[in-house]
Amino acid sequence: MMEKAIPIDLGRPPAGGVVSRSLPLLFMALGLIALYYVGLQNYLLFHSLVEIFSIVIACTIFIIAWNSREHLADSYLYLLGIAYLFIGFLDLMHTLSYKGMRIFTDYDFYANQLWIATRFLESVTLLAAFSLVTTRIRLRPYVLEGGYAVVTGLILLSIFQWRIFPVCFIEGVGQTPFKIWGEFVICAILGLAAWVAYHQRHHFSSQVFGYLRVSLVCTILSELAFALYVSNYGIFNMVGHYFKLISFYMIYRAIVQTGIRSPYQLIFKELKAKEAELERQAAIDELTDLFNRRAALTLLQKQVGASQREHIPLTICYLDLDGLKQVNDTCGHAEGDIMLKIFAGQLVHEMRAGDYACRMGGDEFLLILPHCPEGEATRLIARIEARLALVNNGLGKRCVLAFSYGIAQWSEGDTMDHLLELADTRMYAQKMEKKEKTALGATPVGVVEAVDS
Repeated sequence: MMEKAIPIDLGRPPAGGVVSRSLPLLFMALGLIALYYVGLQNYLLFHSLVEIFSIVIACTIFIIAWNSREHLADSYLYLLGIAYLFIGFLDLMHTLSYKGMRIFTDYDFYANQLWIATRFLESVTLLAAFSLVTTRIRLRPYVLEGGYAVVTGLILLSIFQWRIFPVCFIEGVGQTPFKIWGEFVICAILGLAAWVAYHQRHHFSSQVFGYLRVSLVCTILSELAFALYVSNYGIFNMVGHYFKLISFYMIYRAIVQTGIRSPYQLIFKELKAKEAELERQAAIDELTDLFNRRAALTLLQKQVGASQREHIPLTICYLDLDGLKQVNDTCGHAEGDIMLKIFAGQLVHEMRAGDYACRMGGDEFLLILPHCPEGEATRLIARIEARLALVNNGLGKRCVLAFSYGIAQWSEGDTMDHLLELADTRMYAQKMEKKEKTALGATPVGVVEAVDS
C-alpha cells in the first residue's frame, strides 16, 4: 500500500567532491607513515603521540556529550561521553607511567596495570552503552559522573596506593597469565558489545553504525596484539597502538565529526522518527489502518498529475459498504466497526503493491489504482466480491459483508474532482438499483442482512 520511491536525478557530484572525501584518508595514511618513522627512531615518542591523540579524542567526546546532555540524557552517547572522560584520564596516567618517562620510578608495573584496567572499563562501558540504546537513562546530574569517579579512584588506589592489582608484565620475563587472559576476556566483552550493537543498528544512522563497527573491530585487534607482545617496545606493541589509534579515530568520525556536521541526524534521530510517525498517523484512518480522506485526496491528485505527464492509465473505484446502518442499529456500533475492519483487510489483501486503499469516511472507501485500466479494475472488484463470499461463509454471523461500487478511468483532460464525481455517481446508481430490487421483493445482491438468529 506504500508508494514506491521515485528516483531523483541529483546530477553529477560537484567538482572536487571526490577529492574532498579522499583528503582525510590521504592525511591519515601520511600520518600513519610518519608515526611509523617516529616509532623506529624513538618508540617512547611514538607511544606518547598515540596516547595523547586518544586522550584528546576521549576528552572531546566528553565535551560534546556533556554540552548536549539535555538532548542525550536517554541515549548511548551520554554514557559514552561520561565514560571516555575517565578512560582518557586513566590513559593519561598510563602514558605518564610508561617505562622511560621517569615520572613514577618507585614501581615498575604501573603502566601495564593501568592499561588492562582501563581497557576493562572501556569494554564494559561499550557493552553497557549499546545495551542501553533503547533504554532511557534517568539519573540526576553528576550521579553517573560520580559512579565513574568512584570506579576510577578505586583503580588508582589499587595500583598506586594499595598495590593489590595483579602484576601484568615483568621485564625480561614478559606478560603474566593474568594479563594475557585479561586481554582475551576484554576481547570477548568487545565481541559481545559488537553483537549487541549489530542488533541495535536500526537505532543508528548507517554512517554512524559503520564507524562504530570499525572502531569495535580495531579495538578487538588491538587487544589481541597486546595479548601477544613480549616487550613494551616490540612490534606487537606498536601494532596494538596502531589499532588503538584507528579505533579512536573511528569513534571521532562517528561521534565528533558527525555530531558537528550532522547534529540533526545524530542527536535528533529519534525526534525525526517521531515526526515521521506523527505524519503517518495524520494520514491513516485509526479504525481500518487505511489512508484517510485527506491523504486519499492528496494521493489521487498526485496520481492524476502523473497520468497527465506520463500518459499512464489510472482507475479509481468508489465503494460503499451496504447496510452498515442496519448492522449498527441491530448489532451495535462495535459490530459495525468489526465489519469495517474486516472489509478493509480484504481490500488490502487483493490489491497490488502499488495500489492505495483509502477510507473516505463512514462506510465509503476509495481504491486508487495507478497503471491500471478499467478492465483490470473490474477483475479486482470481482476478486474482492469472491473473497467476501468466502469470508461471509466463515464468519457465520447474522450480518454479511457486501458493497456497491463505481469504477472510473481517467481520461485526457479529466480533473480529480470529475473523476471522483463519476465514480461516486456510478456507485450510487448501483446502490439505487439494489434498493429497487429489494422493494420489488427480489433477493438483494450484496446487501448486509441483519436478521434474528
